[in-house]
Amino acid sequence: MVRARLVGDEPSFEPGQGAAILLTHDCQLDKPEAGTTAAKVKRLQFSPITRLADSGISNGIKGQLRAAWLSPPEAVYLPDSDEMEEAVALLSEAFTIPAGYFALEIVDFSDHDGSDPANPHHAVARSHDERVTTMRPAERQLLECKMAAYWAGRRLEDAPSQ
Repeated sequence: MVRARLVGDEPSFEPGQGAAILLTHDCQLDKPEAGTTAAKVKRLQFSPITRLADSGISNGIKGQLRAAWLSPPEAVYLPDSDEMEEAVALLSEAFTIPAGYFALEIVDFSDHDGSDPANPHHAVARSHDERVTTMRPAERQLLECKMAAYWAGRRLEDAPSQ
């Protein structure tokens, strides 16, 4: 598990660091500081990920996670991909890292295929970026519902739809 401590302006990572899921929503990431290309966000929120096989989660709960159930809202399922084995992240283990550690910059992607003309600006990490995969839209929507249910106590039908 990753544990981050702030030492001066630099985060320091304790032993056991590993992969993590970024929980900060892109609408927060993609806002620039006025008159600059620097990202406005000051801290990014992550949760460490653990291989599902090593998680100690019961087979019944694993089945619920694989079936994309809202319950349990604390556990976020990350399916098998070419880049990683199926895994789980627990919202109760979330931590933050100063955004400056990643040297975020807002970049205009309007000339890229598939770019959203209404929203072409996105944050790009210029440092410490080791992304291995991206969630699909349905997975992101379930993550948002789980975060709303876990942190705000909202039910699935109350959660915002995309």
